[in-house]
Amino acid sequence: MRQATSARFLAWGYVTVNATRRAIQHDPQDRGVIDDTLKIIAATKNMAEVDADSVTLYGGSGGGTLALELAGVTELAAVAAGEPATIIYMGMFTQQHIITDATGKPIGDRRWDVMESDAHSLYTPQLREQTRKKLAEISCPVLILHGDQHLLKHFNHDVFIPELKAMGKSTEVLVYPGENHGFYWGRSEHPLMPLKANRDADAFFRKHLKTQPRAVSA
Repeated sequence: MRQATSARFLAWGYVTVNATRRAIQHDPQDRGVIDDTLKIIAATKNMAEVDADSVTLYGGSGGGTLALELAGVTELAAVAAGEPATIIYMGMFTQQHIITDATGKPIGDRRWDVMESDAHSLYTPQLREQTRKKLAEISCPVLILHGDQHLLKHFNHDVFIPELKAMGKSTEVLVYPGENHGFYWGRSEHPLMPLKANRDADAFFRKHLKTQPRAVSA
């Protein structure tokens, strides 16, 4: 396993599952990716070596948003989301932002048109109502891992996290100064910062796990 974050959690005693699922190409709001991950979670809970009451999710960017979505539709012990792409969760990034060729094949998107816009202006009453309905269904604690460089910080700190807290959800937010998008997966100029983020997520999970991980012997 070459991915540092997954390898660390494996070494710390977690049963680690890397999700292989359909990609979001034609429509960021397509629920198919959620359906795929639900099946992965169900299969994981049925594994003999897994405590079904101690399953967590760790995701970043689009995967962070996916973790939040899953927290509202299935039972989980906790989720950790690295700079979640909440422009998807809140319904701001949609099919109309997908660029296609003459045959209808997706060849790109205009996500930056969304992220460079004012978060409050995009958060219409309709999207607020839709978002709050989803947030109301979250029943597990949530950890947000965030740098202070990427434009998603405006959507998350100014709109999404306040909504999450206003809904009374158990929420922790950790900010890592100087870190850009992806640091929670190890992409950083400062190698110790991703390790810190991983350790912070591990400590957060352990507070909410019925069955505690047991580290692999060195």
